[in-house]
Amino acid sequence: MRRVYLDHAATSWPKPPGVVQALVDYQENYGAAAGRGSYAAASRANHIVSSVRRRLSQLIGGQSLNEIALVHNGTAALNLALAGTLKPGDHVVTTAAEHNSVLRPLASLQSRIGISFTVVDSNESGYIAPEAIERAIKPSTRMIVVTHASNVTGTIQSIEEIGVIAERHSVWLVVDAAQTLGYVPINVRRLGIDMLAAPGHKGACGMLGTGFLYVRQELAEEIQTPWPGGTGTESERLEGPFGWPEGVEAGNLNVPALAAWDCGLDWLLSKPIDERNAESQRMLERLLKILRRSSLGSVIGHRSTDDSVPVVSLAVSKMACSDLAAVLDSSFQIEVRSGMHCAAKIHDCLGTTAFGGTLRFSLGHTSTLEDLEALEIACTELSSGI
Repeated sequence: MRRVYLDHAATSWPKPPGVVQALVDYQENYGAAAGRGSYAAASRANHIVSSVRRRLSQLIGGQSLNEIALVHNGTAALNLALAGTLKPGDHVVTTAAEHNSVLRPLASLQSRIGISFTVVDSNESGYIAPEAIERAIKPSTRMIVVTHASNVTGTIQSIEEIGVIAERHSVWLVVDAAQTLGYVPINVRRLGIDMLAAPGHKGACGMLGTGFLYVRQELAEEIQTPWPGGTGTESERLEGPFGWPEGVEAGNLNVPALAAWDCGLDWLLSKPIDERNAESQRMLERLLKILRRSSLGSVIGHRSTDDSVPVVSLAVSKMACSDLAAVLDSSFQIEVRSGMHCAAKIHDCLGTTAFGGTLRFSLGHTSTLEDLEALEIACTELSSGI
């Protein structure tokens, strides 16, 4: 049996054509650091960094390359957005749908510097009502932090409505796009997003160890650099500020991985995002049909595929979801994820805490109909024995 990978919400695999080779090619033929020399190979590194910024800006509707800071993953980007801006006494509105890459930094900042935060519950599908977010705003609220789509249910949040609320109350809107970047059209200006964080290794077609934080130009000077170090410029100065984005890119960037990401972004942008989104929705419809016909568990949410990325969770009551995931892997070589998915708070809203979380199936750009056919066969066999 061939390997069937259905865990793209964790990381995408396989990568689009040319992505892995771009990494190897850079390391074998160039190998230089970015911003650390003026010779030809170093200039190639600088070009790759600029190209990644340009493609990311194009992908999210940014205005300038300088709005994009490159970091090593989505968690680093979110920590930069939160720890780099929040001050003692600030209040944050966030949601039960958030990943621990939001909730843990907020809890840490609460204990270390005295911020406070309110967690707004979701409904049984993982959707956050914008009016509930507005009710949680206080005079001391500095920002709203919300995931664009749940990594448990795939539910897409009403970011544009939340952006209007943020503007009305003069608070910042920070969005975690880990599950939507590359799948769903994003325009940070139209949606009213002040900061957008995402990893590069999921829907954005890059390698592990890549990510970025977009910061609206007018807010860039508000970011405090949490990790000072060498930037390749102004080496005679020991004290900052050192400017955005260079100041928060201290130390060497992972240029080989950025070379691969540049290739992946080029592949992603070669077709309009609306077309890719439509393809994703068709695959999601097929996945939902297979899972709903099975007796493995109950599909959570998904009243419509229009309001979701290709992530589906099952509430499994007849056996531990971790055991079912192990059977899918050992007997059918189908790789899915079970558990809380680093987002424990949403399970209280979904009613799945008692089940140990959910069994999650997630598709990506390189998922195929053959993958879904293999899953259908497995579901048919397992349903007769559960």
